[in-house]
Amino acid sequence: MGNRHRPVPSQTKTPKIHARAPAPKSGPEELVSAPIGIGHPKIAIPIPVSALPLDLFIPEPAQQPPVKLMLISQDGVPLSVTIAGKSFRRCIKAIVADGPMSEGQFVLVQGRLAPAGVIKDAGLSYAPKSISSQEPIGPSVSLG
Repeated sequence: MGNRHRPVPSQTKTPKIHARAPAPKSGPEELVSAPIGIGHPKIAIPIPVSALPLDLFIPEPAQQPPVKLMLISQDGVPLSVTIAGKSFRRCIKAIVADGPMSEGQFVLVQGRLAPAGVIKDAGLSYAPKSISSQEPIGPSVSLG
């Protein structure tokens, strides 16, 4: 009767886990990968203001059509982005209101990265330069 209240050894012991690095192989290293499902990757690309196609701006009251930009990375990877006309017009107006263009001014293209190097649901935004003494790099932009 003495063993009735004694716990069974298999119920009291926790299994020991030995973490040991795998033995080195004597051949080329194999790369292992695991697919992980994610949502649509978001992308944000800074573009110098001086690189914008300002000639595509349509003055009001005419409607601004969408603007398609072809971006090429330093590695030669092409990305295609279509900016809504309203977003393009708002951004260009903000640039003009900010005064002469200077180095260090950027717009930001933001959207979702889609297959075939396409950026979908894209927008264009501009943050005005701070009040500092920046040297202009070109003439003032005007919207004729």
